[in-house]
Amino acid sequence: MLKAQPSSSRTRNRTVKIALPLVLIVILATSTVPAFAAKNSSASGYFNDTEVLYSRVTLSGSNVVFDQTNAGIIKGTFSGQYVAHVHLTVDPTGDAVYQALDVCTCTVGGKSGTLYFYEQGTITKFVLLSSTATIVGGTDQLAKLQGNIELQGIVYDPLLGLTMGTYAGQIWHGSAGD
Repeated sequence: MLKAQPSSSRTRNRTVKIALPLVLIVILATSTVPAFAAKNSSASGYFNDTEVLYSRVTLSGSNVVFDQTNAGIIKGTFSGQYVAHVHLTVDPTGDAVYQALDVCTCTVGGKSGTLYFYEQGTITKFVLLSSTATIVGGTDQLAKLQGNIELQGIVYDPLLGLTMGTYAGQIWHGSAGD
């Protein structure tokens, strides 16, 4: 017959009392949103494609695929010029999905550099654009800038595939000291 040892229960309680605060400290220290995280700022403005730099159209089954590079201007929180490298697939109904890499040579809050956005969205057969873009990199004074924006707009030149619209979202610096 086994007898429980009284000291075993006390040792276990002591271990839990010590381990629990340590686990909480580790969770707080490695949290993706620490208490000392940088402050978010609102970002908003408008964008306007101005020209097509490259365009290629192919068929994939019953879909039409566009690989296109557009140049444009952006104003507001982000101010400058951009180049958007777009991969867009139009289905037989006329609706489209796309992914893009947007390269913005711009100024944000008086700081300049180049920002790289990954954008994905939709364009309806009624030429309405809706997308989200995430900053995936930056250079110079914008190297640590991060953010997410939502874009709403139209294809104002369906023949060329040029878009215009507005954006709104949040930006923040990736680490202290910026």
